[in-house]
Amino acid sequence: MRFDTVLFDLDGTLFDTAPDIYAACNHALEMFGYKGASPERLNAGLPYGMRAMLRLALPRADWPKAERGCPMYREFDRSYTENSHVLTRPFPGIAELVGDLRGCRIKTGVVTNKYMHMVEALFAAFPFTKDFDSIVGGDSAPRAKPDPDPIWMAVKECGTTPSRTLYVGDLKSDIVAARNAGVASCAVKWGYGSFTGEPLEEWGAQYEAQSPSDVLKIARGQP
Repeated sequence: MRFDTVLFDLDGTLFDTAPDIYAACNHALEMFGYKGASPERLNAGLPYGMRAMLRLALPRADWPKAERGCPMYREFDRSYTENSHVLTRPFPGIAELVGDLRGCRIKTGVVTNKYMHMVEALFAAFPFTKDFDSIVGGDSAPRAKPDPDPIWMAVKECGTTPSRTLYVGDLKSDIVAARNAGVASCAVKWGYGSFTGEPLEEWGAQYEAQSPSDVLKIARGQP
């Protein structure tokens, strides 16, 4: 089956954002008097957001300091937004994939749980992101993934239908979101899925991609 639209998750799918996220997390911790944590320790929280990462490095009694709106959380947000492009890079072949999809007249979009102000700051540093037909952040719809609303919003903005849309992500929650929205799903093997301990083969994705070139083949309906 050929798809009219391909939507992507962002962190771990389009971009290797982990280095800048780790740096901002440790900056916030150290600013408030805590020791920074190693990437190995923070890996387990990366798929689940800033609060989860801060909690991994804080004593349990101090977990309330990791809540959204608290000073430490706000400093994490500020530091990351300002420095989101310093170490972050698109995964090899991603920029070419987006261009190739457009060359095939397949629309593209991004559906992420990253807040839109962060997405906009990051994308400003990478020209190929201007080619996306839709960008939906974690605060763009009333509810974030795995709720279907963000994917449906992107589908509407791309002028297509769920049945003609492929959603590409690196986590089981991405596959669940695709299923909830009634779109086809593709699990990629180069992202952060291994950090969750859930084998990719058990996610229930309709397609799997070893590399970005595999996504192009899937989108074009090639065997």
